[in-house]
Amino acid sequence: MTKPANVYIEDLFKLDRRKNRLKDILTLATSTSTAVMTAADVSKNSLLYVVQALGFTSGVIGITADSYLYRVGPTKCITS
Repeated sequence: MTKPANVYIEDLFKLDRRKNRLKDILTLATSTSTAVMTAADVSKNSLLYVVQALGFTSGVIGITADSYLYRVGPTKCITS
């Protein structure tokens, strides 16, 4: 494998792990926020807004990371 191709593959791996880590952290934050807000007897609307905001953020991370991760095809690196 050429050096540019190897760098590309390594970068894809690292970025994919970071994306998954961030999404996992947001999942934990959603669960924790739900538990704390439920225990604090917050209104259902407030709880819903927080959960939706965290879900939206998780979705944005996935979309953004995927568009960056796959913007360059591996053949471009292999033939460089």
